[in-house]
Amino acid sequence: MLELRDIVKIYPGPVAALQGVSFSVENGLFGLLGPNGSGKSTLMRILAGLLEPTSGEVMLDGVPVTDKPQRIWSQLGYLPQDFGFYRNQTGEGMLKHLLRLKGVTGPKGLSHLCGELLERVNLKPAAKQRVKAYSGGMLRRLGIAQAIAGNPRLLIVDEPTAGLDPDERMRFYRMLAEMAQDRIILLSTHSVADAAMVCPRLAILRKGDVLSVLSPSEACEKIEGKIFEGRVEGEAYYRLVEQEIVTQNYLVEGKHVLRIYAKDQQPPAGFTSVTPSLEDAYMLIQQEGHHA
Repeated sequence: MLELRDIVKIYPGPVAALQGVSFSVENGLFGLLGPNGSGKSTLMRILAGLLEPTSGEVMLDGVPVTDKPQRIWSQLGYLPQDFGFYRNQTGEGMLKHLLRLKGVTGPKGLSHLCGELLERVNLKPAAKQRVKAYSGGMLRRLGIAQAIAGNPRLLIVDEPTAGLDPDERMRFYRMLAEMAQDRIILLSTHSVADAAMVCPRLAILRKGDVLSVLSPSEACEKIEGKIFEGRVEGEAYYRLVEQEIVTQNYLVEGKHVLRIYAKDQQPPAGFTSVTPSLEDAYMLIQQEGHHA
């Protein structure tokens, strides 16, 4: 189990990037969901041992690691949002270089281990290609290959699908879901759709604070029967946006569609009840004073 106890991070200014973050994570995929600036990447870097918190404690399987993060480096895999590669290296050569830096080897040697890792992330056919010829999805998979080397207990993945096309994104998440069977995987994202798709539980952050820790289904159940949808035009649109608690606002065939939260279940005329989504719950939780 991974436990975070009242993690605070204050930068000079002062700027409070994290304001007492506490939650625990069992085996499986756990999401950190929040907008840019909510503290997700700061928290990830603290967990990876790259940044020291101002106060608070991190425990992994009962072992305190905040003061000496090197205690768990052998059990840690980390894929940051921006991962630099030597683009003239082959995929195999780049992975070998990264494993040497991490001090990871295998009983049958480094070359054999690299082959196993590349096969696991479906890059074995591209092992001899230069990294500069890799697609965005292939680069992310190469990053995952180095992150899972040594069979880490904890895998930290920060905004992993930025810039990926839909097919590559789905392949990447299927791979993470398979890996989550016997380890803790922390996934940081600002995409509500991604979190709903792959994370059985998640923490919703805003301005360095954890607003809620729950499952996507729990979030939706709390607002069941209170989300309504309708198409509106002209002055009605502006009036409703100002007066109602809007959870989603988008266009369909050039027409404004609003989804609103009506706590008393009394929606405006022309609005009908719809099944809540995690997007609805997330927007409510993010809006101060409207915790789902």
